[in-house]
Amino acid sequence: MLAGALIRQYFVLRHSGKNPVALPAAAAALLVGVAIAIAPSPSATGSAPQVAFARVQTIIHERCTVCHAEKPTFAGFQQPPGGLLLDTPEQIKAAAERIHQQTIATRAMPIGNLTKMTDEERGLLGAWLAAGAPLK
Repeated sequence: MLAGALIRQYFVLRHSGKNPVALPAAAAALLVGVAIAIAPSPSATGSAPQVAFARVQTIIHERCTVCHAEKPTFAGFQQPPGGLLLDTPEQIKAAAERIHQQTIATRAMPIGNLTKMTDEERGLLGAWLAAGAPLK
């Protein structure tokens, strides 16, 4: 807000015949400082921790395949929502981007967190996805 006020004041003074270049310079410096302050920090290790696919498969089985299976076991589902199947390692790997979007980025899945996915499990899925979703 302060940067906006400084820029507005610059234009007010400029229309009255003055040209205080320090105001937009201060606004620019302020905006750069805010950008630096809110920038995400790099990870301390420089790479995502390795998560075994067996652990990922367990999380997917417990939290996702109750709905996203050939034959869903969650009450009210006759077929997998969106046609997304997560029964096999290959299906999980193929859905990696969708898993990231729905489970990590937006936290929309599991819907209403009905299967009670924990933040730790989301973190493990995120680390696995960040490592390229390996099947080992």
